[in-house]
Amino acid sequence: ELTLNLIMIPYLMRTQNWEINVPTGRYKIYAEGATWFVSEKYIIACDSVKMFIESQYFDFFTRNMVPLQHYWPISTTNMCEDIKFAVNWGNSHQDKAQQIGKGGTDYIIQNLKIKYVYDYLLLHLTIICLIFGVYII
Repeated sequence: ELTLNLIMIPYLMRTQNWEINVPTGRYKIYAEGATWFVSEKYIIACDSVKMFIESQYFDFFTRNMVPLQHYWPISTTNMCEDIKFAVNWGNSHQDKAQQIGKGGTDYIIQNLKIKYVYDYLLLHLTIICLIFGVYII
C-alpha cells in the first residue's frame, strides 16, 4: 500500500539506515492557529515527543491517537506549566520520551495510508450525497 512519502522518511531512516537531513529535535509543539503554518502529520512523523495544545478541531487521522502513547497533551489553561513539566519529565525519562516520539511516528505510518484517506473521503461523500438525496453505489 502507498503511504505518503514524507511520512515514511523517519521509518526508512530507522530501518534502512538512511541518512537524510530531516528536521528533528527532542520536542515538537503543535498549536492550532488562525493561519496554516505546518501540517500536524509532519510534526507527528518526526520521531520527537509531540506536544499538542488542546484543540477544538481534529484531523481525521488524529482522533484515535492516545495521549502519552502517541503525543503529550498540553492544556490551553496552563500551557507554560504543562510545557515546562513535559520537558522536565522528558529530560528525566529519555527512554520513555523516545517511546512516545516513536509511537507517534509509528501511528502515522500505520494509519495514514492512502487507502484510509480514500475510505474517509468516500464515507463523507456518501454522507453528503445522502443529505442531498443522491444515491451512489
